[in-house]
Amino acid sequence: MNDREILHWDKRLKDQANRGWDNYLRRRINLDEAREDVFWSLAGEYIYVEEVSASTAAASIRINRKSNDQINLELGTTIKTVFTQLFISNTAQADQWIDIIIGINFEYLRLMAAGGGGGGGGTIVKNWLAEQTIINAVGVTVGTWSVDVDLETNGCEGAHVTIDADFPPGPTDNLVVEVRASLDATNYDDTPLYIFEIDNAIDPNQVSMVIKDVAHFKLYCYRSGVTDTITVTAKCQRWNYQSV
Repeated sequence: MNDREILHWDKRLKDQANRGWDNYLRRRINLDEAREDVFWSLAGEYIYVEEVSASTAAASIRINRKSNDQINLELGTTIKTVFTQLFISNTAQADQWIDIIIGINFEYLRLMAAGGGGGGGGTIVKNWLAEQTIINAVGVTVGTWSVDVDLETNGCEGAHVTIDADFPPGPTDNLVVEVRASLDATNYDDTPLYIFEIDNAIDPNQVSMVIKDVAHFKLYCYRSGVTDTITVTAKCQRWNYQSV
């Protein structure tokens, strides 16, 4: 089995019923080669170490962010938390492996069961939601907020964001952009996730980026000085996953 791909979609729920999982994926981590925070893009709510090649076989995992604490993966380890990203680490352990079960409970992944039919499997593909204009040609001076971008409700993994800054003739100020995150779309962090300036030497000037690992976010834009009014347009397109 290959630890770089989802091995199969399994609808046999009998042996998982005691854990209350509607659907699950099984994946093997081969431990022959050492890893350091290898990234897996997987969405789920439970992780369970089902089987190991030997009692000494072990790995570790970080949930959602590389900066989070490592959790040891040993036989019987159970982790219950919502996640969209995993980071795997292990030492080199010749001919050793760990089988983990990933419990799926997101609606867009449940579509696989319906699409598979007859115990078969579906293929997960990236699904782009409609593009949103989150700042609509606003003249920015001391501070302008975008509308909220919701990455939580539709199980979105992230969003592509473009920001267009149109400077006045003979500009003196740059455009400062902050990305502020929120868990509930009402209280936004005081410390931005990202902060950067769009240079007035290029006019108009477009910046693109990908934003992930947050429930909600807004952009906060303002001029770097005290002089210019900068016309700003920002657009966003979120994505999730569906079965075909």
